[in-house]
Amino acid sequence: MVCVSSTFRAGFTKTTEMLSKDGTLGAERMYEGLNKYIALLSARLNAAGADIVKFAGDALLCIWPPSQRMFDEAAAAAYESAQQSSG
Repeated sequence: MVCVSSTFRAGFTKTTEMLSKDGTLGAERMYEGLNKYIALLSARLNAAGADIVKFAGDALLCIWPPSQRMFDEAAAAAYESAQQSSG
């Protein structure tokens, strides 16, 4: 079992459009803001055990890989189920 999450920053497109009117200064402000957002979110996700697999603009795709405990529990449940079904 793997947990997957995607996230994005609400209002990113609107903010980008507004800042693009300021030319180079707007692009720099967007770059700085996006870097801060990605750095903060990445740190929090990594601290929670997530692996970030893709960045796309303001969006992130991450997974939480299964732990050994999850594998052990799944194997035990499969074994128990097989034992019960074999009578």
